[in-house]
Amino acid sequence: MNTKASNNINIIEPIVGVVFGLVFYVLFNRFYDDIQFITSEFEEVKDFYNFSILAGVFVNLLKLFFRSYTFKTFIELVPLTIFIALAYKLWILFPFDTSVIGDKSLWDNIFRFLLAVPPILYAIGTITSIVKVLTNEQTLSSNE
Repeated sequence: MNTKASNNINIIEPIVGVVFGLVFYVLFNRFYDDIQFITSEFEEVKDFYNFSILAGVFVNLLKLFFRSYTFKTFIELVPLTIFIALAYKLWILFPFDTSVIGDKSLWDNIFRFLLAVPPILYAIGTITSIVKVLTNEQTLSSNE
């Protein structure tokens, strides 16, 4: 892939992240009261939930200005940490009434799966990227 195409891809990703994050933030807060399966207990984590969305937007903005692959890799630790903390809070509190969707037991399990798996996959991806950066930097320094 040529450098210009690679730079365009590197710019598009954070722009999409910023736009999606801001649109999701606005829509979630605009229609929050209309989401039937969220219980009143969600109020306990709503501010942290909104913070996690805005933190992702901020990290994507930083990626637009700092193009270093190493920076982009390590800055992912910020939203990853917030995402894991949010998933943990939601798992413990579980502010969802899935009976409005259908079989409560089935949907509770689906929601818990959706709370657990994405942070795990995100962590694996971030750790893999960090290991690549560290091993690549060690290789570069040993070649000098």
